Amino acid sequence: MIVAGHNFAEKLARLLNARFVDIEKRTFPDGEVCPRLLTDSVDEHSIIAERMTANEYHNRHLVEVLFSIKNLHLMGAKKIDVVMPYFIYSRQDEVFRPGEPLSARFILEMLADAGAMRFFTVSSHADRDKDRISFSPIPAYNINGFVAIAEYLKGIRFANPIVVGPDDGSKEFVKTVSDILGCEGTVFHKERDLKTGDIKTHADVDVRGRDVIIIDDIVSSGSTILNSIDICKKSGANKIYCAVVHVISEKGIEPISAAVEKFVACNTIHSSISVIPVEEMIAEKIRELQ
Repeated sequence: MIVAGHNFAEKLARLLNARFVDIEKRTFPDGEVCPRLLTDSVDEHSIIAERMTANEYHNRHLVEVLFSIKNLHLMGAKKIDVVMPYFIYSRQDEVFRPGEPLSARFILEMLADAGAMRFFTVSSHADRDKDRISFSPIPAYNINGFVAIAEYLKGIRFANPIVVGPDDGSKEFVKTVSDILGCEGTVFHKERDLKTGDIKTHADVDVRGRDVIIIDDIVSSGSTILNSIDICKKSGANKIYCAVVHVISEKGIEPISAAVEKFVACNTIHSSISVIPVEEMIAEKIRELQ
């Protein structure tokens, strides 16, 4: 087996006792990409394990992955797995308005058409409470990044903590983290205007004098988390912590970090706060399926 990619892939290769192959990335002046596998040979079972950097263009990342799958196939790989720690376009997992694409499914179809046989991701927004992505044409495994978050949070001493999710969709996330930490959990209620994107958050919870741990799957602008932080502060919370699986923009990091005791994320996307490792969980799933 080989694992092709960049720094994230190198650790995954060590955990799988596999050969690591680096990828040289070039971008031409017109924006076209040219990923090059730095090897003369590949193994029949090959894995492309590429993660994004915060603020990186999703489309560029997708094209690099597609090209790398095709390269592996042309070089002799017979079984190709894709590890995409952050599943791009997974938030568009429904057709919300007539004429919109079902982007999450289309991405998986493109990966399959390129030659991918299995797909691994972490806390996908699509089918986010399930361990498999149902509409994928290939086996697609959804690894729970909130387990990694909870294990990390065990190393922090909290005062009468409560785990808070920013919306109704985070109930399962909250349950996962609160069960592992052995504390109470609750969720806020969020309404988003599909036309403007504006968010209104409602809460009915007493956090007075308690340490609050706000968790979420994805942070982009940070507005959802900031709304939750504001509610907790106005409700008399003691210390506020924030942990998310994916942080896709550095713009959302600074205002949240300034408003809480600690803000951390999983290393599914490279950023300044991506300190919670998920490589072992991914390697464990791959070993389980061997």
